[in-house]
Amino acid sequence: MIPIKGYATFDPLKHCWLGSGFKTEWFHDLDIYKNDQIMDPFKRIAEETEEDYQTLGKILKDAGVQTHRSFLDIDKVKSIKNIFRPPVNPRDHFAVIGEKLYAVSGGSEGYSDVLTQIERKNLEICKITNVVISTANICRVGKDIWWDINKSLDISYVEKYKKAWEQEGFRVHISKRGTIQMVVSVWSNRVA
Repeated sequence: MIPIKGYATFDPLKHCWLGSGFKTEWFHDLDIYKNDQIMDPFKRIAEETEEDYQTLGKILKDAGVQTHRSFLDIDKVKSIKNIFRPPVNPRDHFAVIGEKLYAVSGGSEGYSDVLTQIERKNLEICKITNVVISTANICRVGKDIWWDINKSLDISYVEKYKKAWEQEGFRVHISKRGTIQMVVSVWSNRVA
């Protein structure tokens, strides 16, 4: 099982979850597949992207980091038309806070191969419209969690997670304007 621990943002990395990109053969049922002017550059991008993933995996392994990769099972989804995107970037769908991995968003096709390696008690899976808990919209600095939320969000869900994280000892700051922008402005004010 993959251990889940997300307390100290500056500790050495022990586990890393890498995604994967498109395979060009998945496009066989689209009109662009027969157009070499489109597919030749697309094939090159797909090949170079996979090379980048493998290079990153090697760098991490050489540094003593255990890596986990997700791959889309095209046989399960039948066609590339049936997915939003392959499992390119896990951070867009998941976040580790404390001893839980949160999977609270949509569009997470292709990640089940890694999710099955996490103990259920360390996993919160919930599909809620307009709620995203991911490191694309959460920044954790020590005990502070900066969470940017959708302005049209049902605030009861935000309160649920905010309360749970505060009970774990985190200070939760909510913004509706962009997490990174907010963190930069707060840290700039502290330095000034």
